[in-house]
Parts: sequence; C-alpha cells; structure tokens
Amino acid sequence: MASNLFGTILADWNVDTQKVEFLYERQALRRQLGEQEIILSRARKLFVENILKYDDYSEMKSEFRRITDGIRKELCSVAVKLRTIEEQQKLDLRSSIDIFRAFESLDTADKKQLVSFFPPVDIDLKKSEVYIGHNVALSRILVCKQDNRKTDGVYRWEGFQ
Repeated sequence: MASNLFGTILADWNVDTQKVEFLYERQALRRQLGEQEIILSRARKLFVENILKYDDYSEMKSEFRRITDGIRKELCSVAVKLRTIEEQQKLDLRSSIDIFRAFESLDTADKKQLVSFFPPVDIDLKKSEVYIGHNVALSRILVCKQDNRKTDGVYRWEGFQ
C-alpha cells in the first residue's frame, strides 16, 4: 500500500529524530526569548530607578529588538519545519493515496515520463494484456494482480487497451 511505503520512507528519513531535534531547538529558542525579555525588564527597572541612563537604555532596547527579531524568525522557521513534518506524517495515516488521480490532466511529455517507469516485459494483443517488469519501489506503491502463470515478479494488468 502506498501509505505504508510513504511511512517507511519517512522512517528511513529519520523524521521522528528530526522532529525531536526541532522541538528541542524550539524550546531553546523560547528560552532565549524569555531570557532576553528578563534582561529588558531588568534594564527597564534600572532606567526607572535612574541607575541606567536614557542613552544606555535606548541602546539596550534596540539591541533587544535585533536579537528578539532574529529569535522570532528562527522560531517561525522551526514552526514551518514542524508543520511540514506533521503534514508528512498525516499523509502516512491515509488509508490509500491515488498517485494517478491527475494522470488525465498531465501533458503528453509528463504522461510519457510517468509511463516510462513501467517498462513492458510482454504484450499479449489477443487478451489485451500488458506484462510489466518488477520494480521494487513501484511494487510497494501499486497494488496489482499478480499473474499466476509467472512467478518471477511480472504483473498482469487486465483490460489494457
């Protein structure tokens, strides 16, 4: 089934490990953002108590903005990566994925490219059947009726005309 293959590919890609790394990165970035806010809060208190001069406070505040803007951008980037991983994992949960649903809307060059992934091994014109060779990756995606007469991994697609 296509969803099983997709799940296997995601596991091979170490999605779970990558997701954990992104979660740790997000946690560290949030911690840095909190620390910067605490530093600004302390500077504000020192400014109110006239311990810190206005120029120093303004400089510290602009530095705070530069740092926090960078941290927020990184947080957004990590959030996008986590969302992408979640979407990929949702694809894995689907019961089936119809990879040919858009075949009719493809242009001729794209159709030729897609059909080239299925080289015919034998064509029976009398029965209107095409036998295609065994391809490990595609065999995990496609569910075909295996030809009982041949056991070498050749599949029979009935009704091909």
